[in-house]
Amino acid sequence: MEPDKQPVPAPLTGEVLPPQATTPTPANPLAVISIILGVASVCLSVGSALITLVCCAGLPAVALGIVFGAGAAVCGHVGLSQIARSGGRDRERNMAIAGMVAGYVGIGVGLLVVILTVVLGGALLAGAASEPLWRLIDGPN
Repeated sequence: MEPDKQPVPAPLTGEVLPPQATTPTPANPLAVISIILGVASVCLSVGSALITLVCCAGLPAVALGIVFGAGAAVCGHVGLSQIARSGGRDRERNMAIAGMVAGYVGIGVGLLVVILTVVLGGALLAGAASEPLWRLIDGPN
């Protein structure tokens, strides 16, 4: 019987080959937009909450936070579907999910601030309206 022939490795010449460069693929643009809008939504909604509850000056910023949150949620969902179709990486998927979650948190906090402002403002107005205006102006007799 003849022994199995093993291939003989090529002799070492001392030549060092440079490492093969891999070009990183860019992240999904909708995932990036989703996380940017989501973080902006949370910052606007949470940052304006105290101002809005003291006076209504922060309501436009809260409304903008809700709009940014909706944009983050939509971009995150569309980005996730694109990533799933293209067999994307986990980094892109996690970025889109984080943007969606931040967008939903921004929407929730913004809506909570608007509801509290309407309820507390309505309660204050109802309390002020229960007393006749002339009594508020003249004071108690």
